[in-house]
This record gives sequence, structure tokens and C-alpha cells, in this order.
Amino acid sequence: MNQKPPEYPQPIEDSEKHNIILYGPPGSGKTFLAKELNKQHRRGIINMNELLEWNVNNQTEIGEKATKYLETQRQALEVAKAEFEKASKKKPKKGEELKPPVEEEYQWIPYEIVEQLLRARFNHPECNVGVIFDNLACSYYKNEFVAIKAILNVLEGQIIQLLLLKNQKDENGI
Repeated sequence: MNQKPPEYPQPIEDSEKHNIILYGPPGSGKTFLAKELNKQHRRGIINMNELLEWNVNNQTEIGEKATKYLETQRQALEVAKAEFEKASKKKPKKGEELKPPVEEEYQWIPYEIVEQLLRARFNHPECNVGVIFDNLACSYYKNEFVAIKAILNVLEGQIIQLLLLKNQKDENGI
């Protein structure tokens, strides 16, 4: 059975694109709402934690660059760990404090690469009329402010709506 290729909305001017950021804690319904909005308004869904994977799977140039950067960082972490192990066996000099490498810092992608990953994703036809951001958190950067800055730069001049979602409790407080 032949599968019909996906139909994308016709491109519109950037100034007319309407983008939605869904923000809230886990379990607040961001993904459910994103899927429903996608069905009704045919906007692409971007989960920032899946941004690198999308670029790698779609073989973008920046996806390859980010992957190489992370491999270089992984190697640098191994060197830093080895140097720390070696240094920790020696008696420290007076006033010298020995600190192990912070592993998560070696997993972070520079802001410029995050922005380029987002631009590549946003250029996909699925995003012709705008996008829905399902999740701003990501293990590849320090905090959500990196995502917000990249979104504001990439979507400059476009409509951006923020929906703040909270977990709802029932009558039992659950």
C-alpha cells in the first residue's frame, strides 16, 4: 500500500506566522495540547529536547556539526577525568583546591549551535505557518533561558504566544 506523502500548509509571510510556547511542569498536558493544536492548526511541534535528534535524523549540516562538537566534548571530558585522577594522587599545593570536572558542562551545546539547530528545524515545511513548542527544557544546554533566547532570535518579527499550564488537582488534592 502506497503511503501518501505528508501535506504541509502553504507558506505565509513571517509576520503572519503564529507560534505557541506551551510552558509548564511535567504532566501539565503540554504534549496533549500540542497534538490537539497541531491537528486543528497544522503547525509543526518542536520539543527542544528532541531538536538535536531531529536534525541528525534529517541529516542537516548543523546536526552533523553538533554531533561532532559533542564527540569532541566527550573526548575532552575523558582527558579532564584522567588529569583529575592523576592530580588527585599527588599532594595538593598549599591553598590549591582540586575539583573534578563537571560532566554536564561537557554535554552542553553552545548557544550559537542551539540557534542554528532551531533555524534548521523551523525551515522544514511542517513549520510553514508557525510552530508549537512542546518543551523548552533540554539536556544539551544549561537552562530554559537558552531556548527562550534562541526562539526569540529565530522567530523575530513573528507572533509568539505563551501558554502557561499548571498541574490541576482534583478534590482529593491529587
